[in-house]
Formats: sequence, C-alpha cells, structure tokens
Amino acid sequence: SNFARCIKYAEIVVVPSSPTESSSSPSMNHRQMCYFEICGQAFLWHMIRCIVAVCFMVGMGDEDPSVIEFLLNVEKCPAKPSYSMAPDPPLVLHSCSYENLIFGHSSVNLFELTNTLERSWEDSAVTTERIRNAIESLQQEAYVELKDFIPFLMDLHNNKQRKNKRDKLTEDAIEIALNKVQINKVADVDTSSKDSSSTVILWKDALLTIREVLGASSSTRSNHTQLLQRSTGTTYEEKLSLMKGKKRERYEMNMMKKQQSKGDDKDFYERMTKYGGSGI
Repeated sequence: SNFARCIKYAEIVVVPSSPTESSSSPSMNHRQMCYFEICGQAFLWHMIRCIVAVCFMVGMGDEDPSVIEFLLNVEKCPAKPSYSMAPDPPLVLHSCSYENLIFGHSSVNLFELTNTLERSWEDSAVTTERIRNAIESLQQEAYVELKDFIPFLMDLHNNKQRKNKRDKLTEDAIEIALNKVQINKVADVDTSSKDSSSTVILWKDALLTIREVLGASSSTRSNHTQLLQRSTGTTYEEKLSLMKGKKRERYEMNMMKKQQSKGDDKDFYERMTKYGGSGI
C-alpha cells in the first residue's frame, strides 16, 4: 500500500478559566488545565498516547527535544524503546471528517446525548468544587510549626536529591525561601519566648516554600533512564522473520493484494472523493 499517514498540526491549548477558578487562590495557578490537540490523516494504535508520553518527558526536562526526531527515524531507531504510555482517561477522539461527506443527525438522539453529557458534567463539576474547597480550606486554615516543617522540607529535598542528583539543600536556601512568605506567632503561646516552637507558618505558605525550594513539582520522582538507553521491542522485520506456516501465507497473500501502483491509489482516492454524500 502507498498510503502515508501525516500530522496536519499539533498544539497545546490552554483551557479558559471559569469564574470560580479565576477567583480561587493564586497557589492553585499551577493547576491550570491544558490539552494537547493533534489533527492527522490517520492514527496508529496507541500512537497518540506514545507521542504525549514522550512530550511529557521532554517537558519535564528528562529528555532532550531532539529525541523525538531520532525516534521518528526508523533507520536509526527501528524499534520502540520501552516506556509507559500516557494514561488513557484524558484521550478523546473529538471528531472525524471526510471530503464531500456531510453527516446527518437526529434531533431525538442529539437531545438525549446533550442531556446525558450535561448530567455527567454537573456531577463532575460538583465533585471538582468539593475537592477544590477541601484543598483551599487546608491552605487557608491549617498551620504547621517551623520546628516540624523545616526538618520535613530537608528530608523531602534530600530524598529527591538522592534520586535525581540535585544539589544539597542548605539552611541559607531555606531561609531565602521563607523570607518570601509570612511567618506568624501562635496566638495562645507566649510570644515573648524566643523558642522556635512558638513560630508557625500557614500551610499555603508552606506549600509555596516547598515549590520554591524543590521546583514546580513537589513530588519525589524516581531516577529517569534515558529513552535511548532502554531496551527496545522487536522490529517490524524481526516480527516478519518469526512468521511461519499459514500465518505467513495469509500475510503474503494480503501484501500481494495491496501491491498497487501510486497511480492506482490516486485513481482510487479520487473516485472515492467524488462519490461523497450527505446525511442532511
């Protein structure tokens, strides 16, 4: 077959914030929703999830952007490295279109589908707001003592340092980060005491300090192995060499049926395009 897949465009789209999100705490800004939109002529199985997984590795700084071009070169990289695909829940086949073909819709079906989606959206929106309120309540109402927070921050950083080979955290770095937030005294403790046990920090400010010291991601990720250093799966040629018996015969028969000239393919696609149709 002379069919060739092509990507027409790929872009990251920022989802506009709702009024509730706009008025929420600034510390929630790192949760700004985006989506990756890809438009193409046709897609392979798991193709989009693989693309997104590698793009995330590049975006997090684990891989150099040049790795994408290298992976797309089947001569230099004939087999796919082993890595986990992007999760499937966010994956959406948004629309399909064909030249000279217009889909028709039933009013009854569209009405039922709209109601179903509205109910699903309402349930999800209520759940989202309930969780958002719980997070913001913790940030605005909970306090931690510095004598508890500073050792925790040191341990968090040292754990990340061992895994990701980060520079050692110093007390000066913590002090610089803490200077950017407000430190308070506990109301029911004698504030004349110089003991640090009476000094507390709002949990929202504590989170800002953690992000200041550790970076945008406060989670401890395992050490990343470069894609080009990982084991790979079998190549297309290797799979063909393993085909035996009837399976091999069926494959060769199907390939013979697909052996057409580019002129034959062009005539086929032009003929199909002219047919078209309309469901309206």
